[in-house]
Amino acid sequence: MHSHYILYPKTLEKLEKGGIVERVNRLKKSEGLPFFGGYLDPNAISREIEQLKDAGYYEKIPPDFTGVYTRTLNGILRSPKNYSWLIKRAKGYEKEPCQLEDLMLFSGEIASTVLKPDEIWDSGSSSEFVAIVSLFLMQQSRDPPEGYTWTTKRDDGSEVMTKITGSDNADLRIFQQDITPYPTIDPFGNEIGMRPITEEDSGTVAAHHSTEAKLLITAMRYIEQQHIPIDILKNKAKPLLEWAGSLSQKGGWCTEQFGGDKMSRNLFVEYQMPLNSKFAATLPYMHGAYNAYIKGEDLVIYDGEKIVARFLPEDAEHLVKGVFVQASRGLGRTSVATLIEAVKYRYSAQFTEDQKPMVALIAQLKD
Repeated sequence: MHSHYILYPKTLEKLEKGGIVERVNRLKKSEGLPFFGGYLDPNAISREIEQLKDAGYYEKIPPDFTGVYTRTLNGILRSPKNYSWLIKRAKGYEKEPCQLEDLMLFSGEIASTVLKPDEIWDSGSSSEFVAIVSLFLMQQSRDPPEGYTWTTKRDDGSEVMTKITGSDNADLRIFQQDITPYPTIDPFGNEIGMRPITEEDSGTVAAHHSTEAKLLITAMRYIEQQHIPIDILKNKAKPLLEWAGSLSQKGGWCTEQFGGDKMSRNLFVEYQMPLNSKFAATLPYMHGAYNAYIKGEDLVIYDGEKIVARFLPEDAEHLVKGVFVQASRGLGRTSVATLIEAVKYRYSAQFTEDQKPMVALIAQLKD
């Protein structure tokens, strides 16, 4: 389901220069924007297209594009999978089958919120303008993102966005998406400055219950075992503790978010064990447990079938901060105070004492 798309940065610049962004912002402040999305009924789409036709929205389609547009629009409506986007990745163009959601972008229904009938086809690429205006409106109609988000450039040239947030049930969620602006051809055969987010682009960690502290401890194990220089963990994590102490606890609706600084030291039992596929950290989820371990130089999270999240060394500080921000905004079931207690314990004399049996065991295993 193409409920999400990527609008390329240069495309957004084009909308800004053309005054579309300003026009949408004015509308948001005055009348507000409806929510664009949800269940789609093919019959309802047909009716909406007829209404747009009656309102004159198809009168200015360039004559040399009318035939392609009509055939493709009707074809997607009847059988979406017979039509495709073409996305150029490192290994060449890949086809991504169309879905009904794509019609919301190209039919003009969403774009007509801010465009007049004589404006909607006024562009060099007849199908691009209506789609990118529609997508911008769709994105602006949704709630602002919560949690902590950052992007990372990878060695293969891709750019990955990571978001740490929570579900409606206050369970930890991590979303990763490849947001690289790959050259894309839309279903009408035109180059376009956007693309759908595919299954290949996305990874999700859907953990259960109070797993934020365990994720934090896993991140700290990764940082220490890989000797990643993280400024916030210097001087017994004083910079991190000072920053975390400045975060306001916005609370939430779970009792764990108001549970003070209680933290199970059992979470640290295997802290000194090598964080690899054999001694992986685990995060519970609906169908079992994720395994988090170091692969090469990266921390990966594996669901039993595939890697669903990958963190590079340059992601490490963001990962630590992201857990704290998620907790401070009440998006999970762990309070900031609990995470602070975990960090304090890690750098305490008691931690060193508690770890002696594990250190001895590791020495025996090496022998």
